[in-house]
Amino acid sequence: MRTVRRRNRNKEFNEGNFESKRIRKRKIVILAIIPVIFILIIFGVIKLIGFAINSITDNSNEDLLAQETMANVENENKIEEYVWIDPYVNAEKLEYTGPIENVFFHPLVAYPELAFDGDYQSQGMDDYMATVPEFKRFIQELYNNNYILVNINEFYETITDENGVQKVKRKKVMFPVGKKPVVLSMDDMNYYDYMKENGCIYKLVIGDNGNVATYSIDPQGNEVYSYDNEVIPIIDNFVKEHPDFSFNGAKGFIGLTGYNGILGYNTNWENPNYQTEIEQAMKVVDRLKETGWFFASHSYTHCNFEKAGYDKIKYDTDKWKQEVESLVGPTQVFIYPYGAHEKFDSPEHEYLINTGGFKIFLGVGIRQYEKIYTNYVFMDRKNIDGITLRNRKKSVEHMFNTDTVIDLEARDRMKNM
Repeated sequence: MRTVRRRNRNKEFNEGNFESKRIRKRKIVILAIIPVIFILIIFGVIKLIGFAINSITDNSNEDLLAQETMANVENENKIEEYVWIDPYVNAEKLEYTGPIENVFFHPLVAYPELAFDGDYQSQGMDDYMATVPEFKRFIQELYNNNYILVNINEFYETITDENGVQKVKRKKVMFPVGKKPVVLSMDDMNYYDYMKENGCIYKLVIGDNGNVATYSIDPQGNEVYSYDNEVIPIIDNFVKEHPDFSFNGAKGFIGLTGYNGILGYNTNWENPNYQTEIEQAMKVVDRLKETGWFFASHSYTHCNFEKAGYDKIKYDTDKWKQEVESLVGPTQVFIYPYGAHEKFDSPEHEYLINTGGFKIFLGVGIRQYEKIYTNYVFMDRKNIDGITLRNRKKSVEHMFNTDTVIDLEARDRMKNM
């Protein structure tokens, strides 16, 4: 009996002991799991906080990026207002009756390695063109020698005499004392194919700030937009820095033909896309007129007027008025191609005056020349190009030093070919 009870007690003890072990094991497991769970909870909270911070940062960055993008768009679309403030408003002035100098350029050579590369066009580019450094040096020389840009239209007027006859005469112009007037003009700013192939720019465009810039493709095939490689933007910048280089805001005359469009745009009526081209060209035309530039006829076909004859000159004049004057507006300035002109007492000349509306005729000559006829004026212009820079120092030394201006580094490339 005692034996049975002892066994039962031993059994109870063993079972109790077993239960105690199981409880202890559970406690150990629980105690081991609690820190893990706590760590996981903390890690989760940290992750949630980090996600929230990143979300706020991302949203903030997106807002900043959006603001920056909007600012860039606004800058790109911001048109720089052109305001002319006369630097001579309080200067001493006297009536000017002296000579008016007249100079002209063709489109500048922006890439000498294409212009002076030894091909069949190289000699012509060397003779008749100027490089960008040459033009910059030239206008600095003019400025140093007290020349200032003028609008030739301001120096002549048409009057009616006592007999009812219209006559052209010098207009009374009060001019700053110590300064000398010079007319600047550019021929063929149409950008013909041979020009593009030989280092000139391709066309004039409107830049991000609303001012006139240039578009070209460099020798490496890269598209280039610039304010520093053609007459117009260079003069714009120079006058902005030196407003006393301009009289009444004048800059220069742009001589245009029409057979290859204008300013680098194919505005010929025969072009199926001419309307789109005209829209782009007109943006440039309007800005040029707004900022002190004027237009002149350089004929439509760039023909030799000395040899053309009446029918050819009539066709040429009518065509220029239809396709070019309709875009740039009327002008009384006519620039003869090659400097060659018809006889002044001929029906051809009368057609240019009466139908063309021209009263100021410009030729080519290295010396200053001006003659006023009854109903028109004829003036010569100095060609500033390779021929003049190399061979005519004496003829222009009162205006500038050719040795200072000429870009021999660019021009002498051909000698090393």
